[in-house]
Amino acid sequence: MPNIIEYSEIEGQVTITCQIFVLDENNQENEFDVISVILKNEESLPVYLKANYVEIENGDQVFQYNEMGISPASARYENPQVPKQLSCKLYDPAGGYIDRLKYYEVSWEVPIENTLIRVDNSLLQTGPSGLKNKVIGEVLNFSIADEYDYNATNNQIICEIKMLQDGQPVPYRQSTNFFFGKIGEDGTNGTDVVAKISPININDTLAKEVLTLNIDKTDADNIKTE
Repeated sequence: MPNIIEYSEIEGQVTITCQIFVLDENNQENEFDVISVILKNEESLPVYLKANYVEIENGDQVFQYNEMGISPASARYENPQVPKQLSCKLYDPAGGYIDRLKYYEVSWEVPIENTLIRVDNSLLQTGPSGLKNKVIGEVLNFSIADEYDYNATNNQIICEIKMLQDGQPVPYRQSTNFFFGKIGEDGTNGTDVVAKISPININDTLAKEVLTLNIDKTDADNIKTE
């Protein structure tokens, strides 16, 4: 009797794999082919996966300053790190690329206070907030501060793509996931290697503050952030 899967039992999506075997002359089973199909339950998907979404190319970068707080991009180094140019694309809920011709506008919201991010002032325009923190264009070049500043915690850039729907521009936004650290600061062990955990979450809190990761030693699966 075939297995029957109720759509209500599918949380988000499920992959169903079918393996096909053939019998050889010795009556032994040999795998012939494998076929997979992905079933999605749109009703149980998070709201943000039911809409178009933005992906930022090079939006996940790590910048580690040395013990003296000198930038990894400093000209003092023989091979300084160069911050990678940002670009973005818009996708539909099924993961299909939406043609650039359908965009109304691409812009970037950059931090201008308490930040280690630097953008050419001549590119800045006044954004919806009234601050001069908006750059219009499909790509964004930026640099980082020469010296580390513990108080500079506003270090994410937001990409906004507006798409015309029913004659009206509808905005879709995504934030970068940059990490700025300094060798020897609290929470490090003094090495020149840094590891970063990037949670998958659309909560704006993650773009504005550092969360503490607590692992229960008696229960390794019990991991909390605060």
